Amino acid sequence: MAVENSLHFERQEAYEWPLAVYLLLGGIGGAFISLSFILHYLFSWSPVGNYGMLIGMGLFALAGLVLIFLDLERPLNAIYSLNNIKTSGISWDVVLIALSFGGAFFYVLPFYVSIPALEGLRLFFGGISAIAGFLFPVISGGLISAPVSVPLWHTPLLPVLFLINSFGVSVSAVPAIFGPGSEILAFIFNLAVFMANLVSLGGFIAFYEHAHNGPVEARYGFHEMWKKFNFQIGFLVVGLLFPLLLSGYMLFTGNFLSWGFGALALAQLIGGFALRNCLLKHGYHTYPWPY
Repeated sequence: MAVENSLHFERQEAYEWPLAVYLLLGGIGGAFISLSFILHYLFSWSPVGNYGMLIGMGLFALAGLVLIFLDLERPLNAIYSLNNIKTSGISWDVVLIALSFGGAFFYVLPFYVSIPALEGLRLFFGGISAIAGFLFPVISGGLISAPVSVPLWHTPLLPVLFLINSFGVSVSAVPAIFGPGSEILAFIFNLAVFMANLVSLGGFIAFYEHAHNGPVEARYGFHEMWKKFNFQIGFLVVGLLFPLLLSGYMLFTGNFLSWGFGALALAQLIGGFALRNCLLKHGYHTYPWPY
Protein backbone atom coordinates (compact mmCIF):
# COMPACT_ATOMS: atom_id res chain seq x y z
CA MET A 1 0.00 0.00 0.00
CA ALA A 2 2.90 2.32 0.74
CA VAL A 3 4.13 1.76 -2.82
CA GLU A 4 0.68 2.60 -4.21
CA ASN A 5 0.49 5.79 -2.16
CA SER A 6 3.87 6.91 -3.50
CA LEU A 7 2.85 6.50 -7.16
CA HIS A 8 1.01 8.98 -9.34
CA PHE A 9 -1.83 7.21 -11.16
CA GLU A 10 -3.01 8.76 -14.40
CA ARG A 11 -6.14 7.70 -16.24
CA GLN A 12 -5.75 6.98 -19.94
CA GLU A 13 -7.53 9.49 -22.19
CA ALA A 14 -7.33 7.70 -25.54
CA TYR A 15 -10.62 5.81 -25.16
CA GLU A 16 -13.89 7.24 -23.87
CA TRP A 17 -17.55 6.18 -23.75
CA PRO A 18 -18.13 6.34 -27.56
CA LEU A 19 -15.70 3.45 -27.94
CA ALA A 20 -17.71 1.45 -25.38
CA VAL A 21 -20.86 2.03 -27.48
CA TYR A 22 -18.96 1.03 -30.63
CA LEU A 23 -17.62 -2.17 -29.03
CA LEU A 24 -21.08 -3.08 -27.74
CA LEU A 25 -23.03 -2.44 -30.96
CA GLY A 26 -20.37 -3.99 -33.18
CA GLY A 27 -20.02 -7.07 -31.00
CA ILE A 28 -23.78 -7.69 -30.86
CA GLY A 29 -24.10 -6.97 -34.59
CA GLY A 30 -21.42 -9.51 -35.42
CA ALA A 31 -22.96 -12.09 -33.09
CA PHE A 32 -26.43 -11.48 -34.57
CA ILE A 33 -25.15 -12.08 -38.08
CA SER A 34 -23.29 -15.25 -37.07
CA LEU A 35 -26.25 -16.65 -35.15
CA SER A 36 -28.73 -15.77 -37.92
CA PHE A 37 -26.61 -17.57 -40.51
CA ILE A 38 -26.30 -20.68 -38.32
CA LEU A 39 -30.03 -20.84 -37.55
CA HIS A 40 -30.99 -20.32 -41.18
CA TYR A 41 -28.44 -22.79 -42.52
CA LEU A 42 -29.09 -25.57 -39.97
CA PHE A 43 -32.81 -25.12 -39.32
CA SER A 44 -33.98 -23.33 -42.50
CA TRP A 45 -35.39 -20.58 -40.27
CA SER A 46 -36.04 -18.02 -43.01
CA PRO A 47 -37.29 -15.06 -40.90
CA VAL A 48 -34.12 -15.19 -38.81
CA GLY A 49 -31.93 -15.66 -41.87
CA ASN A 50 -33.52 -12.60 -43.44
CA TYR A 51 -34.42 -10.14 -40.70
CA GLY A 52 -31.79 -11.37 -38.24
CA MET A 53 -29.10 -10.58 -40.79
CA LEU A 54 -30.66 -7.16 -41.37
CA ILE A 55 -30.65 -6.44 -37.63
CA GLY A 56 -26.98 -7.38 -37.46
CA MET A 57 -26.20 -5.16 -40.45
CA GLY A 58 -28.09 -2.30 -38.81
CA LEU A 59 -26.13 -2.67 -35.58
CA PHE A 60 -22.87 -2.73 -37.54
CA ALA A 61 -23.96 0.43 -39.38
CA LEU A 62 -24.71 2.16 -36.07
CA ALA A 63 -21.37 1.00 -34.66
CA GLY A 64 -19.60 2.41 -37.71
CA LEU A 65 -21.35 5.77 -37.34
CA VAL A 66 -20.39 5.95 -33.66
CA LEU A 67 -16.80 5.08 -34.53
CA ILE A 68 -16.53 7.63 -37.34
CA PHE A 69 -18.35 10.62 -35.85
CA LEU A 70 -17.86 10.23 -32.08
CA ASP A 71 -14.57 8.35 -31.68
CA LEU A 72 -12.47 9.03 -34.79
CA GLU A 73 -14.33 12.38 -35.04
CA ARG A 74 -14.36 12.66 -38.83
CA PRO A 75 -15.17 10.24 -41.68
CA LEU A 76 -11.81 10.45 -43.42
CA ASN A 77 -10.07 9.02 -40.35
CA ALA A 78 -11.80 5.69 -40.97
CA ILE A 79 -10.25 5.63 -44.45
CA TYR A 80 -6.84 6.73 -43.20
CA SER A 81 -6.89 3.96 -40.57
CA LEU A 82 -6.72 1.39 -43.39
CA ASN A 83 -3.29 2.68 -44.43
CA ASN A 84 -1.69 0.85 -41.49
CA ILE A 85 -3.63 -2.39 -41.64
CA LYS A 86 -0.60 -4.47 -40.65
CA THR A 87 -0.08 -2.59 -37.40
CA SER A 88 -3.35 -0.79 -36.64
CA GLY A 89 -5.92 -2.66 -34.55
CA ILE A 90 -8.77 -0.37 -35.57
CA SER A 91 -8.02 -1.19 -39.22
CA TRP A 92 -8.81 -4.84 -38.57
CA ASP A 93 -12.10 -3.78 -36.99
CA VAL A 94 -13.00 -1.80 -40.11
CA VAL A 95 -12.08 -4.75 -42.35
CA LEU A 96 -14.18 -7.19 -40.27
CA ILE A 97 -17.18 -4.86 -40.35
CA ALA A 98 -16.85 -4.52 -44.13
CA LEU A 99 -16.55 -8.29 -44.64
CA SER A 100 -19.43 -9.16 -42.32
CA PHE A 101 -21.70 -6.38 -43.60
CA GLY A 102 -20.90 -7.09 -47.25
CA GLY A 103 -21.29 -10.86 -46.89
CA ALA A 104 -24.60 -10.44 -45.06
CA PHE A 105 -25.85 -8.08 -47.78
CA PHE A 106 -25.27 -10.63 -50.55
CA TYR A 107 -26.66 -13.41 -48.35
CA VAL A 108 -29.92 -11.52 -47.74
CA LEU A 109 -30.28 -10.13 -51.28
CA PRO A 110 -31.90 -13.32 -52.75
CA PHE A 111 -34.78 -12.90 -50.28
CA TYR A 112 -35.78 -9.81 -52.27
CA VAL A 113 -34.32 -10.18 -55.78
CA SER A 114 -33.90 -13.33 -57.85
CA ILE A 115 -30.28 -13.49 -59.00
CA PRO A 116 -29.46 -17.01 -60.25
CA ALA A 117 -25.72 -16.32 -60.38
CA LEU A 118 -25.75 -15.40 -56.68
CA GLU A 119 -27.47 -18.57 -55.46
CA GLY A 120 -24.35 -20.69 -55.85
CA LEU A 121 -22.29 -18.19 -53.87
CA ARG A 122 -24.81 -17.57 -51.13
CA LEU A 123 -23.32 -20.07 -48.70
CA PHE A 124 -19.88 -18.55 -49.28
CA PHE A 125 -21.08 -15.02 -48.53
CA GLY A 126 -23.00 -16.22 -45.48
CA GLY A 127 -19.97 -18.07 -44.16
CA ILE A 128 -17.73 -15.03 -44.64
CA SER A 129 -20.20 -12.77 -42.84
CA ALA A 130 -20.61 -15.25 -39.96
CA ILE A 131 -16.86 -15.75 -39.46
CA ALA A 132 -16.11 -12.02 -39.62
CA GLY A 133 -19.02 -11.30 -37.28
CA PHE A 134 -17.76 -13.89 -34.79
CA LEU A 135 -14.24 -12.48 -34.91
CA PHE A 136 -15.26 -8.86 -34.40
CA PRO A 137 -15.74 -8.91 -30.58
CA VAL A 138 -12.58 -11.01 -30.26
CA ILE A 139 -10.39 -8.69 -32.36
CA SER A 140 -11.87 -5.50 -30.90
CA GLY A 141 -11.36 -6.90 -27.40
CA GLY A 142 -7.79 -7.69 -28.38
CA LEU A 143 -7.36 -4.06 -29.46
CA ILE A 144 -8.26 -2.92 -25.94
CA SER A 145 -6.17 -5.56 -24.17
CA ALA A 146 -3.03 -4.90 -26.24
CA PRO A 147 -1.47 -1.91 -24.37
CA VAL A 148 1.02 -3.15 -21.78
CA SER A 149 0.97 0.33 -20.26
CA VAL A 150 -2.59 -0.22 -18.95
CA PRO A 151 -2.24 -3.46 -16.94
CA LEU A 152 -5.96 -3.68 -16.05
CA TRP A 153 -6.73 -4.28 -19.72
CA HIS A 154 -3.68 -6.36 -20.53
CA THR A 155 -5.25 -9.82 -20.32
CA PRO A 156 -6.70 -12.28 -22.87
CA LEU A 157 -9.86 -12.39 -20.74
CA LEU A 158 -11.25 -9.18 -22.26
CA PRO A 159 -11.87 -10.62 -25.76
CA VAL A 160 -13.49 -13.66 -24.12
CA LEU A 161 -15.79 -11.54 -21.94
CA PHE A 162 -16.75 -9.33 -24.90
CA LEU A 163 -17.44 -12.37 -27.09
CA ILE A 164 -19.60 -14.13 -24.50
CA ASN A 165 -21.60 -10.99 -23.73
CA SER A 166 -22.21 -10.28 -27.43
CA PHE A 167 -23.54 -13.77 -28.08
CA GLY A 168 -25.46 -13.81 -24.80
CA VAL A 169 -27.42 -10.74 -25.92
CA SER A 170 -27.99 -12.17 -29.41
CA VAL A 171 -29.05 -15.64 -28.26
CA SER A 172 -31.57 -13.99 -25.93
CA ALA A 173 -32.78 -11.45 -28.50
CA VAL A 174 -33.51 -13.94 -31.30
CA PRO A 175 -36.28 -15.86 -29.44
CA ALA A 176 -37.52 -12.57 -27.95
CA ILE A 177 -37.99 -11.07 -31.43
CA PHE A 178 -38.88 -14.09 -33.57
CA GLY A 179 -40.24 -16.46 -30.94
CA PRO A 180 -38.43 -19.62 -29.78
CA GLY A 181 -39.65 -21.63 -32.78
CA SER A 182 -40.20 -24.86 -30.85
CA GLU A 183 -39.82 -26.25 -27.34
CA ILE A 184 -36.50 -27.88 -28.16
CA LEU A 185 -35.16 -24.61 -29.59
CA ALA A 186 -36.44 -22.71 -26.55
CA PHE A 187 -34.52 -25.18 -24.38
CA ILE A 188 -31.36 -24.76 -26.50
CA PHE A 189 -31.60 -20.95 -26.38
CA ASN A 190 -32.13 -21.03 -22.63
CA LEU A 191 -29.26 -23.45 -22.08
CA ALA A 192 -26.96 -21.30 -24.24
CA VAL A 193 -27.82 -18.15 -22.26
CA PHE A 194 -27.34 -19.94 -18.94
CA MET A 195 -23.98 -21.37 -19.98
CA ALA A 196 -22.85 -18.03 -21.42
CA ASN A 197 -23.55 -16.27 -18.13
CA LEU A 198 -22.00 -19.08 -16.13
CA VAL A 199 -18.82 -18.78 -18.19
CA SER A 200 -19.01 -14.98 -17.84
CA LEU A 201 -19.13 -15.38 -14.07
CA GLY A 202 -16.07 -17.62 -14.18
CA GLY A 203 -14.33 -15.19 -16.54
CA PHE A 204 -15.07 -12.28 -14.24
CA ILE A 205 -13.67 -14.15 -11.24
CA ALA A 206 -10.52 -14.87 -13.25
CA PHE A 207 -10.38 -11.20 -14.25
CA TYR A 208 -10.65 -10.23 -10.59
CA GLU A 209 -7.69 -12.48 -9.82
CA HIS A 210 -5.74 -10.86 -12.67
CA ALA A 211 -6.47 -7.36 -11.39
CA HIS A 212 -6.15 -8.04 -7.66
CA ASN A 213 -2.90 -9.97 -7.89
CA GLY A 214 -1.43 -8.16 -10.89
CA PRO A 215 0.54 -4.93 -11.27
CA VAL A 216 -0.27 -2.07 -8.94
CA GLU A 217 -1.98 -0.09 -11.73
CA ALA A 218 -4.40 -2.94 -12.41
CA ARG A 219 -5.18 -3.29 -8.71
CA TYR A 220 -5.78 0.42 -8.31
CA GLY A 221 -7.98 0.64 -11.43
CA PHE A 222 -10.07 -2.36 -10.42
CA HIS A 223 -10.59 -1.09 -6.87
CA GLU A 224 -11.73 2.28 -8.23
CA MET A 225 -14.05 0.55 -10.71
CA TRP A 226 -15.47 -1.69 -7.98
CA LYS A 227 -16.69 1.37 -6.04
CA LYS A 228 -18.85 2.65 -8.89
CA PHE A 229 -22.63 2.21 -8.81
CA ASN A 230 -22.88 1.51 -12.55
CA PHE A 231 -20.38 -1.33 -12.23
CA GLN A 232 -21.91 -2.88 -9.12
CA ILE A 233 -25.52 -2.59 -10.28
CA GLY A 234 -25.20 -2.24 -14.05
CA PHE A 235 -22.79 -5.09 -14.63
CA LEU A 236 -22.68 -7.36 -11.59
CA VAL A 237 -26.36 -7.33 -10.60
CA VAL A 238 -28.28 -6.48 -13.79
CA GLY A 239 -25.86 -7.78 -16.41
CA LEU A 240 -24.50 -10.91 -14.74
CA LEU A 241 -26.36 -12.24 -11.69
CA PHE A 242 -29.91 -11.48 -12.90
CA PRO A 243 -29.48 -13.23 -16.30
CA LEU A 244 -27.81 -16.18 -14.60
CA LEU A 245 -30.63 -16.60 -12.08
CA LEU A 246 -33.46 -16.00 -14.57
CA SER A 247 -32.06 -18.33 -17.24
CA GLY A 248 -31.33 -20.92 -14.54
CA TYR A 249 -34.90 -20.70 -13.25
CA MET A 250 -36.39 -21.13 -16.73
CA LEU A 251 -33.97 -23.92 -17.59
CA PHE A 252 -34.44 -26.07 -14.50
CA THR A 253 -38.18 -25.51 -14.06
CA GLY A 254 -39.07 -25.71 -17.76
CA ASN A 255 -41.15 -22.56 -17.32
CA PHE A 256 -40.14 -20.42 -20.32
CA LEU A 257 -41.63 -17.08 -19.31
CA SER A 258 -43.15 -15.04 -22.12
CA TRP A 259 -41.08 -12.02 -21.13
CA GLY A 260 -38.01 -14.02 -20.12
CA PHE A 261 -35.85 -13.83 -23.25
CA GLY A 262 -36.58 -10.12 -23.73
CA ALA A 263 -35.57 -9.41 -20.13
CA LEU A 264 -32.42 -11.48 -20.57
CA ALA A 265 -31.43 -9.60 -23.73
CA LEU A 266 -32.02 -6.18 -22.14
CA ALA A 267 -30.19 -7.08 -18.93
CA GLN A 268 -27.14 -8.36 -20.79
CA LEU A 269 -27.21 -5.31 -23.06
CA ILE A 270 -27.08 -3.02 -20.02
CA GLY A 271 -24.40 -5.16 -18.40
CA GLY A 272 -22.33 -5.25 -21.57
CA PHE A 273 -22.23 -1.48 -21.84
CA ALA A 274 -21.52 -1.08 -18.11
CA LEU A 275 -18.59 -3.51 -18.32
CA ARG A 276 -17.01 -1.92 -21.39
CA ASN A 277 -17.53 1.64 -20.21
CA CYS A 278 -16.21 0.99 -16.70
CA LEU A 279 -13.14 -0.79 -18.04
CA LEU A 280 -12.33 2.12 -20.36
CA LYS A 281 -12.90 4.69 -17.61
CA HIS A 282 -10.64 2.95 -15.13
CA GLY A 283 -7.63 2.11 -17.26
CA TYR A 284 -4.80 3.62 -15.24
CA HIS A 285 -1.08 3.81 -15.74
CA THR A 286 1.61 5.29 -13.50
CA TYR A 287 3.44 8.42 -14.47
CA PRO A 288 6.18 8.32 -15.40
CA TRP A 289 5.65 4.82 -16.75
CA PRO A 290 8.19 2.65 -14.85
CA TYR A 291 8.53 -0.30 -17.24
